[in-house]
Amino acid sequence: MTPEEKREKNRLYMRAYRALHGDKERAWKAANIDKLRAQARVGSARYVNAHRKEVQRKARERERRKRAADPELARQKDRSSYAKHIERKRAESRASHARHVTQRRAQQRKWREANRAKRAIYNREWRESNPAVAAALSKAWREAHPDKAQARAWRSGANYRARKYRAFIERVERDVIFRRDNGRCYLCGDLIRETEKWHADHVIPLAKGGTHCYENLRVTHARCNKKKHTNIPKGQPTLFQVIAS
Repeated sequence: MTPEEKREKNRLYMRAYRALHGDKERAWKAANIDKLRAQARVGSARYVNAHRKEVQRKARERERRKRAADPELARQKDRSSYAKHIERKRAESRASHARHVTQRRAQQRKWREANRAKRAIYNREWRESNPAVAAALSKAWREAHPDKAQARAWRSGANYRARKYRAFIERVERDVIFRRDNGRCYLCGDLIRETEKWHADHVIPLAKGGTHCYENLRVTHARCNKKKHTNIPKGQPTLFQVIAS
């Protein structure tokens, strides 16, 4: 007799026994309910430990089906549970964020890069719907991060001017240009002191076909850049000379 045949024989025997002695079995279970529950807990724990991944997968599938069947009820339960255990939930969230801060930032950066247009539309609509809040948040951020605010304002203005002349645009950071040029003005050759204003100047001006990229940007004193205006410094090729070469 095969194992499957033995199991089937036992099932038939137990079915016949319960049909004849169902009252006796129910009475015994009622008298030993605590013992049966303890045995069930031990057996359940043993099974979960032996098949943990499978149990977790089935639990996720059940939860997913329940949420799909009644999403509003699932949201209500989530809100109720969060309100009931708000301090514990916040502590767990802070601990999880601290453990996975690098991974979270990488995921957020990846999502922003993949959904740049969608994010811009959402941000614009939110600012239009909440102008006062948006202005207050923007002002607070500028006061807390003056250097970043200045860099962002320069980048926005430079990109606008480059688009105006339909020039090639590369994402450029002023601080990178300053460090690359060691803080030395390319027009007069002097070092730029901390108290002096400085510009990131387009060597070949945008108005004369220059591009907005690191290769075409140099550090200058503000006064030197104003004197240069839209002229091309001596020794620098024009756009047509660059193309011809």
